[in-house]
Amino acid sequence: MLPLIQWIERVPEKGRLLIATRKENLRPFAEYLADRLDDLNELVYVGSGSSYNSVMSVKGWIERITKLKVSVMTPNEYLYDRTVRNPNALTIFPSQSGTSVTTRKALQSAQRQGLPNVAVTQNPNQYMSQECGVHVDMMCADEEYKMRTVGYVSGMVVQLLIAMEIGLRRHTITAEEEQKLIAQIEAALTNWPRIETQAMAWYKRNETQLLNSAMFAVYGIDGLWGAALEGALKLIEIGKVMSIGYELEEGMHGPTLGFHPQLCVLVMNDGGRENDRARGLARFAKCEFGNGFLIGANPIDESDLAFTPQSCFPALEFPCAIQVLSWCLAQAKGVDLTLPIAQNEKPYFQTHQYTEKL
Repeated sequence: MLPLIQWIERVPEKGRLLIATRKENLRPFAEYLADRLDDLNELVYVGSGSSYNSVMSVKGWIERITKLKVSVMTPNEYLYDRTVRNPNALTIFPSQSGTSVTTRKALQSAQRQGLPNVAVTQNPNQYMSQECGVHVDMMCADEEYKMRTVGYVSGMVVQLLIAMEIGLRRHTITAEEEQKLIAQIEAALTNWPRIETQAMAWYKRNETQLLNSAMFAVYGIDGLWGAALEGALKLIEIGKVMSIGYELEEGMHGPTLGFHPQLCVLVMNDGGRENDRARGLARFAKCEFGNGFLIGANPIDESDLAFTPQSCFPALEFPCAIQVLSWCLAQAKGVDLTLPIAQNEKPYFQTHQYTEKL
């Protein structure tokens, strides 16, 4: 079993594989979509965990590329709360394993109602991949750990590629614009090794403070909100420390009243529209409670994790820093990530279904 850090280091490789094989991989999807293009007016995404977070990280770009309304929801929302169905929407069900119980139920519901639907999984032979209108392969392999690292970023890349295929066929982007977007994805993936090196050094400089923190709050805007949700999940899954992800503005309304010295605030900053507020929040956590860091552009001081995003898709770059942090925390605590702790959930609850029928 490979160390988890080696799976983190595989992220760029799997992203590039998706790019290189995109036309062949998306051909069945393009054929399925062909007769529906004229009526298509919405994209609905239904998923859980890292699959949900991956869409939250790129939904703004999907709208820009396709010029279609994007809705993102959990499968329980789709099944029991959001009950008005748009017959002209394409519903996309991401599930890396293809066995997520409630996502699978949601897909089956859409299929029974005759609604156009797509399953996005890493296994074309898994149940959801066979029960859908059409399948798209994530090509991220069957990860050895339940703590998805490769799958989260592959999920973002494949959803961007799907959006580009829709955009090309709806003429909302040109072939030249597609190539520019592809180049931006590649630039983001190329930045991963550099960010990993810097994140490792940053952790070593601040190990005592990070290791002694009882909880983490991760902040981000736009696509970095999705990255914050995923970052908090990775800190819980891998680092074994309670964490929560916030949208930058929302997380300033109330949650800041709960800041305390044992809460470590991580503010992801791409240096863009909300640069000043991101820096202000990080400075507040540092100065008032002595436990906060800015990650990314325009650091406050030498304790921050400083790097410059190299693409228009910062949500493809920042996850590297939090995944490395989570790994470092697990190593420092002596956590054996190969043990099936909390993985044998069957006696209590079941999130993934491996039987033929639900």
